[in-house]
Formats: sequence, C-alpha cells, structure tokens
Amino acid sequence: MIDMAAEMYLNAIKSKPTYIDARIKLKDIGQRHVAQLSTNFFKNYSTQDYEACLENFTKLKSYCEQSQSFEIQLDYPKSYDDDYSVALEAFSEDQYVKSKQWLRKKRYPDALQHIQKIRKFNPQFKNTEELFVIASCEPQYQTAVLMLGQKKYELAIQALQTIKTVTTDYKDYSDLYDLTVLKLQKRILVLPKNTKASSESETQLYQSFLSISSPTLEFINEPTFLKSASQLELHQNVLAQATGASHIVLYSVSDFNQNTIGPRRTSYTAYQEYRYKKNDQVFTDYNPVSYANVRGERYLQYKFEYSIYDNRQNRSVESKSESIKASDIIEYNEFDGQYQGNINQLYRNRPTGNIVLGEGVWRNLFSARNKFLSYEALKQQAFDKNKTSFTSIINRIK
Repeated sequence: MIDMAAEMYLNAIKSKPTYIDARIKLKDIGQRHVAQLSTNFFKNYSTQDYEACLENFTKLKSYCEQSQSFEIQLDYPKSYDDDYSVALEAFSEDQYVKSKQWLRKKRYPDALQHIQKIRKFNPQFKNTEELFVIASCEPQYQTAVLMLGQKKYELAIQALQTIKTVTTDYKDYSDLYDLTVLKLQKRILVLPKNTKASSESETQLYQSFLSISSPTLEFINEPTFLKSASQLELHQNVLAQATGASHIVLYSVSDFNQNTIGPRRTSYTAYQEYRYKKNDQVFTDYNPVSYANVRGERYLQYKFEYSIYDNRQNRSVESKSESIKASDIIEYNEFDGQYQGNINQLYRNRPTGNIVLGEGVWRNLFSARNKFLSYEALKQQAFDKNKTSFTSIINRIK
C-alpha cells in the first residue's frame, strides 16, 4: 500500500505545507513510491509494453514534480528520461500507423481509438490533430448529408452539432448547418387571445415568449393587433400569410389565483444540556426550552390555454390547457422568548446516551429563512416555467 500512503502524505502537505511529520514521511514513503514506479517503468520498457511504460513514467514525473514544489527532492535514474523519449516515439509511431490504416478503410471509430492514445501522451506528434478532426467529423458529416437528402432535418442537425463540438471549419459544415437550420426554422406569431383587452399577466407572458432564443425558432413581434379573439381565430390563415408566419399561437391566462397558507405555529419542548459539579464529580443534565416549529406555503397558479395553427398545412394542429404553478414553502424554528444557550448543546429530545442523528439539520431550522417570496417573484418563476414548457411545445411540432 505504498502508493496509497505516498498519495496520502502528499495530500497532507498540500493541505498544510508546514506539517513536519508528513514531510518526513513523504521523503521516505515518497521515495519508495518513486522507486516502485521506476521498477515498473523499466519492466514495461524492457518488454516493449510502451503504453504501460508511458503511464508509469507520467505518474513518476508528476509525483516528483509535485514533491519538488514543496522542496522535497525525490530521485529516479535519469537515464530513464532517454528511455521515455524512445518509448514515446515508438508508441506514437505505432498508433499513428494503425490509425492511418483504419482511416483508409473508413473505420473511423477504430482509428479514433488509436488517435486518442497519441493525443494523451504526444498531442503534437505529426498531424495527429488533423487526423482527430477527420476521424471525429467525417462519419457525422456523412450522416448529415444523408439525412438532408432524406429530408430528416432533425437528425441532420444532431450530426452537425456534434461536428461543432470539434470544429466549425470542417469542409462545408457552415453551409450545411445554415441550410438545415433554415429547413427546420419555424416563424411563430404568438398572441394573447384577448388582444383587445389583454391582462397585464398575458402581456408580461407575451414578452417572456418573445425572449426565447433558439436557432430553429423565430418569433414575430407584432404587438399592435387589435382584433377580437373570434376574428383572430377565424382569419388565422390570412394573418399567417400577411406576417409570413409558419405557425400562429393564440393563448390565454385564466383562473389566476394566489394565496398564502399559514404560517402555522406548533409548540414543542427541546432540551438544553448543562453540566454541574457535585462532590468533585461532573454531572450532565438538561433543562427544557420552549420553541415553535413554523411552516407555511405561498403559491401562485393559473391556467394556460393555447391553440396552434399551422399555416403550411392550413389547419389547427394542437389545442390544450395546462396548469402552471409556482410555490414557496418555508419552515423554521423560533424560540419562545430570548435564547442565550449554546445551540450546539440543544436537543429535540432528552439524549439517552445514543448517537442522535439529524440534530444538525434540526438546529439549522433556527436560522432558516422565515419570509415568503413576494407574489411578484413567484409570478416570474411561474412565467419561467411556462416559457420552458412553451418552448418544448413549439419544438416538438413538425
């Protein structure tokens, strides 16, 4: 268990560099750890197991450098530096040749396994990064082209977004991405149903929807429509043509309700530990302390109704309603009167000598938040939930 002990003493010094005992132990155990790594390195090098050889030398160098940063010098045969260079070159060349062979056969995942090994130990070797880009991006590129040809744009964008995590300069990625986004893009005209006399909440929700950011969604900002709800629903196709919308969403907010329940106060007795001396002996006893547990809830909820008209298909595609709710629950403890004891010696029940679990959480309730969020803050939380839900609704529409 030398390796575990060596790491333990090194971590101890990292936490407290002046820890003398740990520094003494590190010099002894750390040197034995380095000697063990050196032996493993030499065995691996002698048998030409270059990957294990590099792993061991990397650990060896890292440990020596970390120890050196705390002015503790650990030694290993310096000839191993030259052996490491030889092993690194041989290993990198072997993996490079294998990766090129797999690339020629268009076996990209197999090639990538060898390329990643080079990148781990020798990322600057030849054109390894170029091979990494090809092995990572080419299969995704081919998938994107195939899916575009089959008009499966959702699958095409997934492949292109995977390429984006590696590079945005691969072949004509940018053109393909722009084309796919254009094919997927929906132009949405979203309006409150009661546009003539929309409530403040509907207007605020409207602004929230307009702030949705998505490469495949474009929201048309037309806040000046004054037609009644019936006229809007009757002439949705005309409205869509006039604004260039692919979809029209009419929505309403109703049954708006906000309420506060409680807070309810329940009285309890806790026990304060104290110690006293009698006949040269120290005894422990407990005094009762009155406190109350306070719980309450404040909530805001409303019904969100919507209908979606698809101008491309000239028909309504979805009409639903859902309940949106945001709530704030508070729970805290408070003392009956002024408390002057040590909170860490206060217990819910008189201790019986057993370990008392959960006391820390219970004690924290004495300093817990005791004020409700405002209704305005809850309304914003509800609108944020509504916005997330609405984004999901729009995105799933084909």
